[in-house]
Amino acid sequence: MASLVVLLIILGCGALQFFKGTFVKALAAVIIAIIAGMVSFTFFEGAANMIISRGDSGTLLTLAPWAQALSFLLIFVVVFAVLQSGALYLLREPVDLGQLPEYIGRAVCGLLLGYLVSGFILVAFAMGPLSLDYPYPRFNARNLSPDDPKGVLLNPDGFATGLFSTIRSEERV
Repeated sequence: MASLVVLLIILGCGALQFFKGTFVKALAAVIIAIIAGMVSFTFFEGAANMIISRGDSGTLLTLAPWAQALSFLLIFVVVFAVLQSGALYLLREPVDLGQLPEYIGRAVCGLLLGYLVSGFILVAFAMGPLSLDYPYPRFNARNLSPDDPKGVLLNPDGFATGLFSTIRSEERV
């Protein structure tokens, strides 16, 4: 089921960028998605701790189990929306690169955008208080083997977390 959702997100973003966007706007959306994901990975724990600390007094008690997933998604959506609005404001005038580069670039950037977004969504759902089988069974419940994880189609969540891990390790050097 998760593989089907990932495939639909990837194809949906690819079709949206191909039919409604330009290559420059699609490339900007990919860069913005990477930035929004990195900001989400960096700050979701602090935001979740604020929700959890307020949950102790009873005001946000129902959201406390979902604090990490909601914080991650909310930060991603807000940062993506703000940066995308700024990019669309700056890219009001179309940039003409020719018909063939436009079509190929829009499709490739749209597919890449869908891959990134689906990875960030899977990461957020994995943080939620869901059963081990949702969004997909990563490990066998009876025999937890960290050396043999199962993945979803194209493993976008592994790519998203690996990208963040790579960027964070390069930053510390």
